[in-house]
Amino acid sequence: MPIKFSKDVSTHLFKYIRTIDIKFNALDARATSAKELIRRMKAPRFSKANSKLKVLVDVNSKPDPPSVLFKMVDESELFFDSREFDIEEMMFKVHLTTMQLDNQFEIDGKDIDEID
Repeated sequence: MPIKFSKDVSTHLFKYIRTIDIKFNALDARATSAKELIRRMKAPRFSKANSKLKVLVDVNSKPDPPSVLFKMVDESELFFDSREFDIEEMMFKVHLTTMQLDNQFEIDGKDIDEID
C-alpha cells in the first residue's frame, strides 16, 4: 500500500505546480485517469492554495493516447501516458516529485509563497 498524503500536505505540495496540460479524446475509454484528474483539480483547495495554477484541458477527437503533463515551478516536467497510470499512481508520483522540490526549497532557504 503506497504512502497516503493528507489533504493539508497535498494542498501545500500543489503550490509547486505551474501548469497541468491534459489531453484526451472524450470517447476514449483509456482516458479515465485524465478525466478523474480534471475532476480532482476542481477542488477549491487547490485554487485557493495556488491561484497561479493553470489546468489546460484539450478534449479532442484525435486517436492519440490520453496524456497529462505537469510543469513545475523549477521548469521540470512530469509526463504521463494516462493509459498506463491510474489516478492514484499518477498522484503518488506527483506528490513525490513535489515533495522533492519542497525539500530542495527548504535546503536552499527558499519559500514557495515568495516565488512569482
